[in-house]
Amino acid sequence: MRIEVEVTNLNGITRQFLAKSTASGDYRVEIPRLEAGNSFYILATHPGYQRLLRVSLGADSTLPILKPGGQLKVNLSLHAALYVAGTVVDEQGKPIPGARISPEAVTASGRQFEFEETDTRPDGSFEIFAFPERPQKVEGEASRGCVSCSHPDFVTSTIPDVYTLTPRQRTALRIVLKNGHTLSGVVLDAANKPVPRVTVKAVEPGGRCLKAGMADERGKFVIRGMADGPATLTILAGHIKEKTRVPLVLAGDRTDLKISLQSIPFPKDLKTYRVLGMELADVTPELRSAYDLATDRGVLILACVKRTDPMQQPGEISPGCLLREVEIGSGNSVRDAIKSIIDLTDNVKPDDRLVVITYEVRNTVESDVFQSTTFKVTDSDLQELHDAAGQCAADDQAAILALGKLGAQLRFKAAKPAKPDSDVAGPEVELIILGDKWKGTDRDLRLVWYLPLSHFLVRGRGRVSDQALEELHKRRPEINVDRISEAYLGAGFESDLGSLKVAVVHANSPAARAGLAEKDVLVEFAGEPVSDFRTLRALTFTLKPGQKVAAKLQRHGKPVSVTIEMGSWD
Repeated sequence: MRIEVEVTNLNGITRQFLAKSTASGDYRVEIPRLEAGNSFYILATHPGYQRLLRVSLGADSTLPILKPGGQLKVNLSLHAALYVAGTVVDEQGKPIPGARISPEAVTASGRQFEFEETDTRPDGSFEIFAFPERPQKVEGEASRGCVSCSHPDFVTSTIPDVYTLTPRQRTALRIVLKNGHTLSGVVLDAANKPVPRVTVKAVEPGGRCLKAGMADERGKFVIRGMADGPATLTILAGHIKEKTRVPLVLAGDRTDLKISLQSIPFPKDLKTYRVLGMELADVTPELRSAYDLATDRGVLILACVKRTDPMQQPGEISPGCLLREVEIGSGNSVRDAIKSIIDLTDNVKPDDRLVVITYEVRNTVESDVFQSTTFKVTDSDLQELHDAAGQCAADDQAAILALGKLGAQLRFKAAKPAKPDSDVAGPEVELIILGDKWKGTDRDLRLVWYLPLSHFLVRGRGRVSDQALEELHKRRPEINVDRISEAYLGAGFESDLGSLKVAVVHANSPAARAGLAEKDVLVEFAGEPVSDFRTLRALTFTLKPGQKVAAKLQRHGKPVSVTIEMGSWD
């Protein structure tokens, strides 16, 4: 077993010590000049076993503190694994250091489970200790053990399945990376001026990023190691609100490219909010398309204003980043972010108004990464936050008025005494029903995307498409989004051992007038046997208000027949 111990002192200086275990498994590492407060980790590796890492400090600490002059006995137990090793070379046989080795389990449908990555050593060699002894299942599907080898200057190479190789083949891999083709040129803005420090990505037809390069101060870029075939160059310059996509078919080098950016089209009705010097907007389908986002919901940073205090600069936050979290709170919408910041900083001493914002940086060469910045919230920031919260509340009231004009039925929460410092501008909605009077379109459902409410119901099937309801459900998973029948019954049911039991009967409802009572068991409805709610729901969708329906019940073990005149949700 190979043992590596790394020790870090309080000044951040790191020292490494190596050892090997004996035939009986014993090992010993002596650490000279150990200081109080030093942290350390132990890394144990051995062919045929999973890598084991144990650390002495932090949230993942698994070791006691080692004091100067003391001794520490640490037993290491390794679990069996498939051992894979080899060397990466170029087409001339020269070793390639720093190549990224990415092991993962891949299913036939494309599901992936990534294991710990590693890089090749100076001599091009690598070892993988992460694969299980046998292929594992990913979400119930059988998988293969795939190994990808990538380097910025070479074409990526992939071993389809290490489990199909013999033990000798698995431990003596020789991966040859081809040079491929080179793409180079200059990035120009809409005014034909060079654009510096933007990422140029080459993506395959399926959207996966193949290679990327950063334009220099003169807007010039170079991407190496491109394979033959189709690829698309994508550039997003969020700071000037421009982008482009250039399709290519590669069969050789392209070194004279002039990539011209175009203005990003913005919806005329896009609502933006000023928060901590940032211009924020909720992600919409238009913004998702414009900024090539992979998410349906979230908060997009459209602009950043330089703050006066250098201590308050927002780090690498730049236009086009996605705001992900405020402290541990959600960043699913601008409203969530504003509320979280106000809750953390309102009525707090100025020196203690510190907020950690986590964001996704997308203009990077490697891949999109998550970073965090701490903001010190000033009095003017706090006023800006309350102004933004008031703007959100006003937008909500405008949405409520628009929904009412389009014929939506709205039920409001019981009014509560307003707090003196409340940002709420009017009554809050609890329930929205789209019925016979609804004159809106699918797009008008955007009025509900951020409106605080508990239930959203659509009567019948002709007024709103299933796609629009699904979109609303994805954006608002916390509320009840459902399609209901035209006819109103007025009773709630629960399943009970293969039968449908009445759980509640609403006052003055058709069910109440027909004599249904709690604990009745519904046996038959509209001439059809009923044993579950799905069947009852399907039957109610065939009925209209005013239509009379025969129902058979079991009450205290005795049969009861009733006639129900279906009502209207109005």
